[in-house]
Order: sequence, then C-alpha cells, then structure tokens
Amino acid sequence: MNDYDKERRKWYLSHGICPHCGQDDLQRGYKLCLQCRMADNDRHKNKTIFDDVRQYRIDYTKRVSAERKAEGICVRCGKRKTDGEHISCDICRAKKAAKQREYRRKQGTIPIELRGEGYCSRCYKPIESGKLCTECYGILVQQAAYMRSRQDNSEHKWRKVSSAEADIRKRRQTNREPPKIDFNA
Repeated sequence: MNDYDKERRKWYLSHGICPHCGQDDLQRGYKLCLQCRMADNDRHKNKTIFDDVRQYRIDYTKRVSAERKAEGICVRCGKRKTDGEHISCDICRAKKAAKQREYRRKQGTIPIELRGEGYCSRCYKPIESGKLCTECYGILVQQAAYMRSRQDNSEHKWRKVSSAEADIRKRRQTNREPPKIDFNA
C-alpha cells in the first residue's frame, strides 16, 4: 500500500465514508460499510482449514514441543535453554506475562500492584487501615443481613431436638419428676 492509498483511506475514514468502496456511509464504531463487511465475512468463510490439515498442525506442534522439552530448550521459541523448572525460557515467560497483564488491563482488572496493603480489597480505593473501605463494608453488611433474612434454619440438624431432650423439656414444663428406675429388680 503506497502513501497515496494510506492518505485516501484516512481521508475517507475522517469524513465517515467507507474506504473500501468509497460510496457508502460508515456506521458508528465500524471502519467498513455494511455491504463491504458482509462481503469480507463471505470471503473469510470460504477460507476454512480442512480438518486433516488442522489435525496435522496440532500433531506437529505437540511433537515439536515434546522434542524441545526432552532436549531442555524452550518449547515456545526453541532458541534458549530452560532453567529446569519451567518448559520455557525467561524471555518467553516475560513476554507471555506482559501480554497477560495487557489483556487483563483491557478487561478492566486491577493490576496486582494496587492490591496490597492500604487498598480496599473490593474496590481498590486507598484506605487508612483494615481490608475494606466504609462503603464496601456497609454494602457487605446489608448483603449479609439480606441473606440471613432469606435463610430458613428451622429444619436444620442443630435446630432439631433429640427425643431424650424433648422428654426432659416436657417434664420440666409439667413439673413432674422423671420415673425412678429400680436397678435391683
């Protein structure tokens, strides 16, 4: 793609026109018009990989990674030795960790650096002491009260009274003495 095409594409996009066909207006959030997107989807549907080719690729990947693991080199890049504990080298592990951090940030996950002491464990706002800020603590207290109100423990094991204890309670209510048992008879 030469400079003229790049400039033309930028001009079309800035004016809300489809850069592929140059005729239709763009919808909000898209870089192609509906017709060009549908044609693009049809083109990609026809480029499916056959099952035997897919299976060959899977088998090849497993075979190569097993060979690299047996030799003690990185299964990802195949260039550097591993430390013996991991199957990948330090550089590949660092790259993978960086990609995972970036993905988590895009998903809205709070970085681990902010989860330490001095931050609320639910909303990660700075706090003086403890694990929760006052707002989150109040919310959890309300939720706990609501859950307790919806729970019915009347038939729970520890609520049921044994038959011997029930007899003792009945006798106490009627102020009767328990029958005396004669062990000599």
